Amino acid sequence: MLIVATAGLYGLYWIYESFHEVQRHRGRGVGGFVGLLLSLVGVSSFLLPSYVGKMYEEDGKTSPISVWNGFWLFLPVVGWAVWVVRVQGALNVYWETRRSRGHHSELFFDRMRRQTRWVFALLAVVFAGSFVFLGVGSGGSALTDFLNGNIHLFGSSSGPSVKSVEAKVAKDPTNPKLRLQLAQLLVTKNQVDDAIPAWKSYLKLKPGDTEGLLGLAGVYSTKITALGNEIQSPPTPPLANLNAFLPVAQTTVLGTALSGLQPPELSITSLQQGETDLLQKQLAGLITAHIGIYRTLAAKTPGDSSSFHETEVIASQDGDITAAIAIDQQFLKKFPTDPLITDIKREIKSLEQSLASATSQTG
Repeated sequence: MLIVATAGLYGLYWIYESFHEVQRHRGRGVGGFVGLLLSLVGVSSFLLPSYVGKMYEEDGKTSPISVWNGFWLFLPVVGWAVWVVRVQGALNVYWETRRSRGHHSELFFDRMRRQTRWVFALLAVVFAGSFVFLGVGSGGSALTDFLNGNIHLFGSSSGPSVKSVEAKVAKDPTNPKLRLQLAQLLVTKNQVDDAIPAWKSYLKLKPGDTEGLLGLAGVYSTKITALGNEIQSPPTPPLANLNAFLPVAQTTVLGTALSGLQPPELSITSLQQGETDLLQKQLAGLITAHIGIYRTLAAKTPGDSSSFHETEVIASQDGDITAAIAIDQQFLKKFPTDPLITDIKREIKSLEQSLASATSQTG
């Protein structure tokens, strides 16, 4: 039972002590440490009963076990238990015989009680703790709590859960600190779609707040990237599966006639194009809102040309070349003597070439 309660640790200790005691008594053979190492590769299952058998023979007795007892280990679970019982039983009988002859100092458990009482104390604590941790006799267990993430071995978790903060916001909806905490938490949880309205709710309470604007801009950027990828590889619309159902083989006359009756609007190409158009419309709205945030931030420092130019950088990154050109042209009028003027002019030419190229390809 101690072996089970200690997840096999006591079994390792038992193997070590058994080899140690047998070697100490016989004066030869491998000791506890080597026997423990050999147990890891299965050798000890044959070697220990062999040593015990030889110990009997050297004392002029018939051994109840031999090297063949090691084959019990090939029988899963039950065989291992039988092996332990047979080896320990043979050792107990031998040591009891030695006790009757007055050799008390050689008895395995007598010496353990005198010299290693702390081991039994530790095993008792582990045994009791195992029952508590595994929840023996109760409706739950610490193990279940640990697996569910309710117990943290190295301190508390990374912070409050989204549900707990949402509950606090529901009780105090006009608290900007709670709104900010919720928005930031949703970002860390990568819940972008929920983070966008959370940041907007915070900005309603704190209009123009720089931290809120940058937070909303960050989730807009993430969403823009995700939509761009989705447009490149649009998913197959659910209605497209209707085309796969044909009650009659298309190679037949009737099948050809039925396939001709299917509306072209339900073709995979048409449905995917419709899906792409919706995504592009959503993307355009997000890009406009994203650029608008940086316009607002630039307006806070009207004399800062770098902040104004940042708006153009964002527009270019989002793929709105028309907006980027317009912002650069505004830059030329607003900051005519700025050191960046030459770069801005060169940038406008490059953007106009990109726009012309894109227009010709779509045309």
